[in-house]
Amino acid sequence: MNTDKRLGILLVEDNPGDAYLIREILRSIPAADIINAENLEAALDHLKRHAVDIILLDLSLPDSQGLDTVRRVVAQMPMLPIIVLTGLDDDILALDALKAGAQDYMVKGLFEPEMLMRSIRYAMERKMVEEELNRYREHLEELVKERTREIEERNSQLQEEINGRKQAEEEKKGLENQLIQAHKMEALGRFAGGIAHDLNNILYPIIIDTESLLEDAEPGTSMHLMLNQILKAAHRQKDLVKQILSFSRRSDQQFKPMKVVPLITETIDLLRSSLPSHIEIKQSIHAPSESILGDPTQIQQIIMNLCRNAADAIGSQAGTLDVSLANTYLEPSPAHPDMNAGQYLKLIVKDTGHGMTKEVMNRIFEPFYTTKDVDKGSGMGLAVVHGILKHHGGAITVESEQGKGSRFTVYLPITDEKLQTQPPATDRGRSVKEKGEVLLVDDEDMILSSLKNALKRMGYEVVALKDSQEAYEVFLKAPSGFDLVITDLTMPKLSGIELANKLMDIRPDIPVILCTGFNDVIDEDEAKSMGIRELLLKPASTNELKTAISRALENS
Repeated sequence: MNTDKRLGILLVEDNPGDAYLIREILRSIPAADIINAENLEAALDHLKRHAVDIILLDLSLPDSQGLDTVRRVVAQMPMLPIIVLTGLDDDILALDALKAGAQDYMVKGLFEPEMLMRSIRYAMERKMVEEELNRYREHLEELVKERTREIEERNSQLQEEINGRKQAEEEKKGLENQLIQAHKMEALGRFAGGIAHDLNNILYPIIIDTESLLEDAEPGTSMHLMLNQILKAAHRQKDLVKQILSFSRRSDQQFKPMKVVPLITETIDLLRSSLPSHIEIKQSIHAPSESILGDPTQIQQIIMNLCRNAADAIGSQAGTLDVSLANTYLEPSPAHPDMNAGQYLKLIVKDTGHGMTKEVMNRIFEPFYTTKDVDKGSGMGLAVVHGILKHHGGAITVESEQGKGSRFTVYLPITDEKLQTQPPATDRGRSVKEKGEVLLVDDEDMILSSLKNALKRMGYEVVALKDSQEAYEVFLKAPSGFDLVITDLTMPKLSGIELANKLMDIRPDIPVILCTGFNDVIDEDEAKSMGIRELLLKPASTNELKTAISRALENS
């Protein structure tokens, strides 16, 4: 037993003979201070004024009998080790005493001195372990409190930034841009980045080969009709992939005149293909004036977030998601001091889901607040919506009742500025003769075969290769023998960019068309700054391929 400090033992025993015998046994503990109390009141009074390490307690005292003796000691000193020393040889009483808080139960006259010493040692060791656990628990609680204070401070700072005035607008703009991007990447980024390239590679040969077959099919025949259906389905899938990709790209926050109705239609079309069939989507658009100053990506993010939340609220039960758009006039309101009086678009997203309590409604626009499971929501969706609308000079309100669904109303100020129109595309390359030799490089067999056939039908000679390194070596042997290079972007060994750079090092004037499934890696301006003539987004149609070739060759 550890003798670094003296051991305080309180012996509560009214029988002088028993007290003497027990004290004699305890003499073998060299560093022990033994205090004797003849009744429970004296013992409890001593415990109030002095610290002891262990108590040896008789259950038959003048002022207390049985289990009540243990309970009264435990009530005053819950962490003090108690060893019951009694003349009552009763197994049931012993079990009840242990349940009440005693660490051991020993019957006088039936134990050896070594048993008492061992019991005291075990009790003290257990006390030391419990004290260490308590210290560790207190340490953990302090760490939790400290971390909680840090989180509360950070949340408070974030709330201050969101609710700040004009002097904090630039800081808030950067923060909300990060929140928007994080939410987009959580919802669709992995999906889009992971499968878009493969989907486009599958669609590319389907579109090219179907268009070739359509040229050979007799119009009006069943074959011609079936090929048209295949082509329409492929283009529909192409549009769907394009819509999904639009959510995984960053957008600069340059507000410009834009129409909202096409975004609503596009988003609802995307939702129809991804939501379960038991959710009915209804749409009501009555907005003669629909132009606003805004960022199309952010406005689409608002529509998508609200509709996704509505679908989640409906869950697995049959329900309805209503989306409506109308014009309205708003007067100045204390509820929205940053909004000016004037004409607004009023977007309503309503669902028949489970609804919300008032407590939840009061917090739904707070960052990181969510009622969803941990793996089903980050708590950022509605906070992002709120932030976007503040940047656009708009606002959002919510009405809900448990069991009766929710209704979110968005207000966006209408603008009189004219929409920017793009000049009509001109078919500048039609005068270029469709002949010459093309080096075609793609690691996908289906694409290589389809493009090779399409180019041959246009009148070109084609050298088609899967291996980009081999393509480089073939070009190196006869650089003047090729009129055009068409290469995929993502390939083993040499990427399309690396291959194009090596070929242009050999022959700077060689026209190169770079094909890619999505333009997150490189855009058209970057490609042209490298000397690449055209960036062709897959899956392209035959006409798009012809136009890209014409543009690439016209300045050769």
